[in-house]
Amino acid sequence: MNLKEGDPYQISAPEFEHYTFVDASKSLTGTMDQEDQTIVLYYQKKEHTLTVQYIDKDTMTKIHSDYSTSLEYGEKYSIPEYAIDNYVFQSATGAPNGVMPDEDLNITFYYIKNGSGTLDVNLFTINKDQFVTGNYSGDVSQISLVINNKFYPFVSVSGSDNHFQYEASKLITSLAQDVWLYAYDKHGKELDRKKSFAR
Repeated sequence: MNLKEGDPYQISAPEFEHYTFVDASKSLTGTMDQEDQTIVLYYQKKEHTLTVQYIDKDTMTKIHSDYSTSLEYGEKYSIPEYAIDNYVFQSATGAPNGVMPDEDLNITFYYIKNGSGTLDVNLFTINKDQFVTGNYSGDVSQISLVINNKFYPFVSVSGSDNHFQYEASKLITSLAQDVWLYAYDKHGKELDRKKSFAR
């Protein structure tokens, strides 16, 4: 701007997308001197907060302290996928690697418990027994019958007696068949497998 000596001035810092005004080399208000004046306005990229929560997907409880950091707009980020005892990472609500948007970003990492469990299978009598039976323990939620490497449908198990049965009278017909029972947790992770013997 063109001013005469002694003229008052007042400068407003212009706004720029993704930037925040932080300082100036001189006061933005004053009176014009005898000589030309140069005032430098300083800006910095806007900072936003990236917050990550680590949650048990089944109970929706926090299993690790939050990860939080301040990043400038456009800055690359990489979120740590913590190894948490007895848990395995399952999914996330956002990309673990990306570029910071022009706003705060909240991402949730979901983990599931690393289940454990066992099977005990009873002897099956061909042409007599209707079910393969046995007992299970731990986090077993479903069982599959496998005959000669062919998987049959899952059967859900529940109850305080930890007993299971699988309809097999029309499936197990020969001592030559290779018969197994597979145990899984509710997320479909295999926990145990046991051979089923017949007579």
